[in-house]
Amino acid sequence: MRFRRVHSQYDRVEGRAYVEARAADAYGSEIVVSAIFSYRPPSELTDKRIEEEIKRQAHYALKAAAEAFNK
Repeated sequence: MRFRRVHSQYDRVEGRAYVEARAADAYGSEIVVSAIFSYRPPSELTDKRIEEEIKRQAHYALKAAAEAFNK
């Protein structure tokens, strides 16, 4: 199963980041995985750098969530 990132968004007012990834499963359906988390970047980061940081943090959050299912 190979996920592709479909959507990344950052809300400066709420300080929330949202990342969505999707993959096809063996039955022809689609699996949707999302991460929503608080994020407050330093003011000097550009929009592109904020998006990179959001993707990085979502990666770690989803990885930790997947490991929780193995316990």
